[in-house]
Amino acid sequence: VAGRLVSAPMICPSELKQPDLDWSVIWERARMKGISNEARSFLFLLLNDLLPTKERQVRTTRNVVSSNCTNCTREVPDSSLNHTFSACPQTEEVSSWLIDKINPLVPEISPPDLVRLQFETYNEEDTVVVTWLIGETLRLAWERRKVGENICLQQIKSKLKVKAEWMAKSQKCASAGRKLVLILEP
Repeated sequence: VAGRLVSAPMICPSELKQPDLDWSVIWERARMKGISNEARSFLFLLLNDLLPTKERQVRTTRNVVSSNCTNCTREVPDSSLNHTFSACPQTEEVSSWLIDKINPLVPEISPPDLVRLQFETYNEEDTVVVTWLIGETLRLAWERRKVGENICLQQIKSKLKVKAEWMAKSQKCASAGRKLVLILEP
């Protein structure tokens, strides 16, 4: 249009770091109906690599001198993409459990796929279910981790079950909620 400036679409640093991913699909999943506001906020921080991991704190503050994870004995940077939710012993049990629960719907999913919402499902309901499980589970684990508390899988499972039961009673996503209740059964 003559005389008007047209701005380029905003691209987040994560999109620039990983241009091979379909970011429009990733962002759509993070904003899906049925995903709680808390999980959406968490996924926004996770996907934009803005969670205050040790690696990020070293880059953004002067208070933290080492990017190494303080939750395990490995001398590796605490990065949400490579360590925090996949290789750290503090969250390995949660990630393994999460993958086991998602596997019937997405057989090929891996820990790196979890933190980037990289998966294929057969229908939208399964996409809601998998995205909900990832967002809520990792969010609950992060809440404990960020304050230095032990992550108890049983507590996470109990909270997830209550939220899924509530979702099953909602009008918007009752079917996905019922499916989550079944998936979360022991």
